[in-house]
Amino acid sequence: MYRLIRITVYFAYCIVLGGLPAYTQDITNLGGDLTTTIPGANALQVNAPNVIDPVRRQQQLDGFEPFHQIFTKQEGLGPNFVHVSCGKCPVQNGRGRVKSVDKRRRREAMVIKVSLQGLDDTGAPINIPTLGIDQLQPSRLNGKRRFRTRLRWSKVPGSYPDGTKYKLRAPRLRFRIRGVKRKAVASSLRATPPLVGLGLLEAIKESDILALSDENDSNNDGISGRPQYVPDPETGDFELGRFGFRASTPSVKAQTAAAAFFDMGVTSSLFNPSGGAVEMSDE
Repeated sequence: MYRLIRITVYFAYCIVLGGLPAYTQDITNLGGDLTTTIPGANALQVNAPNVIDPVRRQQQLDGFEPFHQIFTKQEGLGPNFVHVSCGKCPVQNGRGRVKSVDKRRRREAMVIKVSLQGLDDTGAPINIPTLGIDQLQPSRLNGKRRFRTRLRWSKVPGSYPDGTKYKLRAPRLRFRIRGVKRKAVASSLRATPPLVGLGLLEAIKESDILALSDENDSNNDGISGRPQYVPDPETGDFELGRFGFRASTPSVKAQTAAAAFFDMGVTSSLFNPSGGAVEMSDE
């Protein structure tokens, strides 16, 4: 409360003197042409205001339904899966909840990536043979759980350069894969990232991303990145990774198909290891 009063007095003082300092930012239009006046979290679920092409607007409306569709066995769900709908993990297209299980629905709220300890000859993680993929799919169509996961948090103390102390929390995840020693498994908890602006990210030229990577921090600003090239499941060629944690997929299409398959077991033209009929069309 004291801080709020102090800020209010400061702004009042600036106004009396003839305006705010020159460095004060106008926050009414931070998104430029993408700024919306729709209040609340629903603003993240509608077309951007500058999308005026009726065909593009209709495409997003058409995609909204399958994104929030509850998949069943008849529609391709399973046999093992994380959740029953793409839209169940993010919160209204924003970042997903940081918890292991939605206890009311007994569905995972985050993805658990797993591998054996160490890397293979190419530097890639080693899949656990009994799983065949790099993440847990804890649910079955019969309602029984394949894996019991437990998430607890431990406190991590620290202090800022000025001596101010803080406490962070670190996840402690426990689960058991039958036939595999617990110490032999490496795991990574991954919360759902926000979905806003993915099409804009795909539209950025590869040359611009490479120019900004600054892998060796040549400009000494403390920020550097290393571009990652990953196989495109559609073409088989290596492309610049743009989406997913650690830039693991090269396009919105590939990311969507990967999420459908690995999180729900729904096959497509990009992910169909059994070679049967695809359960999600390219459209």
